[in-house]
This record gives sequence, C-alpha cells and structure tokens, in this order.
Amino acid sequence: IADRRAGVRRRAPGQGDGRCGTAKEDRNVSYLTQRNSKTDFPVLACAVSKTKGQWNVVLGGRPNRAQLVCDTDHLLGEIPNREEIETFISYVQAQVRFGTNMRATETYRKHLSGILITRGMNEILNNNSVTKNSERTE
Repeated sequence: IADRRAGVRRRAPGQGDGRCGTAKEDRNVSYLTQRNSKTDFPVLACAVSKTKGQWNVVLGGRPNRAQLVCDTDHLLGEIPNREEIETFISYVQAQVRFGTNMRATETYRKHLSGILITRGMNEILNNNSVTKNSERTE
C-alpha cells in the first residue's frame, strides 16, 4: 500500500523498463504523393529511402495495401546514373500490382510511380531529403 501512495509501480518479470522506441539508423527518406485535390486521398504515395547503400521504395494508395520493394539485385550503384534509375523503375513497376478505382487507372498510376520514384531519388541524391514525417503534395 505504501508503494502505491508513493507512486511506485511494480512490473511483472520480463516487462522491461516500459520504454518503447525504435533503433536509430542513418537513413535518408523522401515521401511524395499525388492527389486529385489537397484534401483527397492520394492517387499514389511513394516513399524512397536509402540506408547503408540499400535503396527501398514503398508505393501505397494504389488502391491495395502499400508494398515495399527493395533493391536486392543491386541494380543501383552508390550514386546511380539515369540508366540505372530507369532499370530500377522498371523493376519496381514489375513487382507492384497497380489497380484501378474511381481516382485513377492502373496505367496512370504506373506512369506516375516512375515520376515519383525519380523525384524521390533525386531528392536523396541532392541531400534535400527529409528524415521526419513530412509531405509534399504535387
């Protein structure tokens, strides 16, 4: 009873210290969306990241769940050129299933994904990337 009055909480064994968090890592991230209007759901959302030389792309709002595509085949170099980027975009577009709904068609989303991936990679390569949750609407 005295412990409760003093504000001491007892934890069961194995519960840890009650802190929650994620390990920090050196990651550059760019998040871009295309919307029909500023307050509308995204037609396509694209997050591009680079960590430890590994490029990752997440595409969402297509209308399926977001999907992660990693450069496991090492199609991109440390500083990719235009040809490597185009090859990687084709690889990503082949891995992701785009859908059609009232906001956009599959063909439009596929075309848009190439543009957003290129912009995101250029942001990271030019050190204009963000590391927090921020959004730029086009």
